[in-house]
Amino acid sequence: MPAWSQTRLLITLAVAALIVMEPVSWMTASVPPCIVNPENYAAYYAAHDHCPTFHIFLVKFFTRVLEHLGDPNWVVADFTAVLALSTIILWIVTLQASLRQSRDMEASIAAAQRSADIAERSLLEIQRALIVPTDFSINQMVNDEKDIIGYRVTAILRNKGNTAAKNVLGNANAVILEGDLPDAFPFADRDSPGVTGSVLGPDVPATYPIDIALQDIISIMLKTRRGYIYGWTEYNDIFEGTAKRRTEYCIEIEVVGNPEILHGQPGAGAVLGFRVYGRYNGIDEDCLYKPGQRPPIGGLPPPTQPRTRQTPKT
Repeated sequence: MPAWSQTRLLITLAVAALIVMEPVSWMTASVPPCIVNPENYAAYYAAHDHCPTFHIFLVKFFTRVLEHLGDPNWVVADFTAVLALSTIILWIVTLQASLRQSRDMEASIAAAQRSADIAERSLLEIQRALIVPTDFSINQMVNDEKDIIGYRVTAILRNKGNTAAKNVLGNANAVILEGDLPDAFPFADRDSPGVTGSVLGPDVPATYPIDIALQDIISIMLKTRRGYIYGWTEYNDIFEGTAKRRTEYCIEIEVVGNPEILHGQPGAGAVLGFRVYGRYNGIDEDCLYKPGQRPPIGGLPPPTQPRTRQTPKT
């Protein structure tokens, strides 16, 4: 329902008052005392002890007003009064227009500022740096006798944004357990992160190698244990005043081939696969640890040490 203007409300109330006062004056005409002097309206009212009704009052009032306006002695005074009243009304109207224009101007400025803020945020999101895991490379670890003693899995993170990332810091870890990661698993770091303050340009990779002993890979293949790789990276945009950025990732290791066959030998093929696992996957405010927070260091099961020599096959 549209709101009434102040002028419309006042006019409506005035008309309503006029309509109500006429019947009320008829009902109270025979109940003195009158609020006006009956002798000023006609001898009839004084003789019959009646009060004039409202329309009689209006006729008498406007008659006197017209007589007053026709009196030459009052022309200058009337003109002065009308001029003063017109000046006051003009001032009020001008003030209301100025206030309305000021409010409209403030609303326009606020809308323009909101549009500028949205455009700036959109530009920053389009041009921002964005470091995410894109691949996990796999290399066999062999000893001097060319025996496989483990696998090196390298987490490859790339800056997929349009501008450089600065103050890049990150870490990667692996744990081998007998089942799922516990619900309260803290995703702790095994060691402190490495060199800080590096810069990563668009599409430039950052690598985090992790060594896993062959014994653990075989346990995963036999499904007696399960292996997980997880990590994080933090960085800043090149834009001043923007918040710190963060990416977290977690994958589960799957053994899809024979881990004891060297690459290039008959029967060799893909050995490891990976699938996204659990809640430790997100960017920025969707991360488990918010940007600027760090996971604890230590408290993880000790890593299995690779054998320096393979156990002879029987």
